[in-house]
Amino acid sequence: MDRRYFLQAGTALGLCAASPALADTGFKLLRSDDGLIMPVNLNGSNLRGIFDCGASHCILDTKIANQLGIKPTKPLTGKAIYGDFNAGITDPIKCRIGDADFLYPIIIASLDAAGLGADLLIGRNILQRASLDLDAPNLRASFQKSKPRQGMVPVGITAGKRGSLITDVLIEGKPAKASLDSGSNTPLMISKSWASENDLLKGRALSSWITGDLTGIHTIAMTTLKHAALGGMLFTDVPAEISETQLSYEINLGLPFLERFRSFWDIPGGKLWVSATSRNLGAPFERERSGLAFERQNDILKVIFVAPSSPGAESAFKEGDQIARIDGIPVSSLTDAETQKWKHEDARVSVRLTLATGEVRNLTLRNYY
Repeated sequence: MDRRYFLQAGTALGLCAASPALADTGFKLLRSDDGLIMPVNLNGSNLRGIFDCGASHCILDTKIANQLGIKPTKPLTGKAIYGDFNAGITDPIKCRIGDADFLYPIIIASLDAAGLGADLLIGRNILQRASLDLDAPNLRASFQKSKPRQGMVPVGITAGKRGSLITDVLIEGKPAKASLDSGSNTPLMISKSWASENDLLKGRALSSWITGDLTGIHTIAMTTLKHAALGGMLFTDVPAEISETQLSYEINLGLPFLERFRSFWDIPGGKLWVSATSRNLGAPFERERSGLAFERQNDILKVIFVAPSSPGAESAFKEGDQIARIDGIPVSSLTDAETQKWKHEDARVSVRLTLATGEVRNLTLRNYY
């Protein structure tokens, strides 16, 4: 399941403050289905935090907050991409993220609604006082670098509606304003109204998928754009969500797009510095090719969504079907990552899925939008 976690607006909150005295050592990142994971220490406990610059502030899962004895001091109404939600917010709390210390309020909300496996969303407020050197291709980062590396290209960033980070992009040659959102696992979201105005929907294969934010799970439309460019760097065959919700700007750039770059985030200076190798520029975007979304229930995978015109639909899958084996291997012996990996294999790969009833269905992966 594609996951998206946004917090775009709340109340006026205090800024974070990064500690300047830490050694310039950097830290490792992890890449999971949830996003880019940064190490976090809060109240002496080691947590997993997703770097989500689409969120205005850091959000701690309610269950984790209860375990740590952290309580909100006042209520807060937030705006997610698909609607509004109610939460609470704390007074400023000291928290270590990667190689720096921060002091800021934390929003307390349930992250389960979005299917999130991490403990914390790390919002863009941490970037107001600390630059971030983010080497996403090599899974390294540091808050201790004072300037970008030589050879990086500057891209202008402005503060948009509700504090979103906004930059200029080209979508199939057409200029557009884009908000940056490393918490989105869709490479690119495009406003349906803007796409229609610019004739970007004619003659394209369309399908559906599901995604989530703090308001729950939602069905979305998907297609593929021929090319998109940021900082003069061109990417081709870009999977894109056609958003019928009210985006703040025409485009939303997600993690699969942003992680192609080595980047230096200087938000106070109004610059995102980027560089990319030809390998990262030319690599195809990973995409789901089965059309099946499911959730794990002990030793089976329960199908919760079947994309129209997908291989899953053509193989007669329907919601509620239970998958017990993948290519003969019991689901019980597979990790969560292994139950998902096969769906992203190359087109024309054939997969044998055995249902709990014993019925076997063969499915051939392909691009269906």
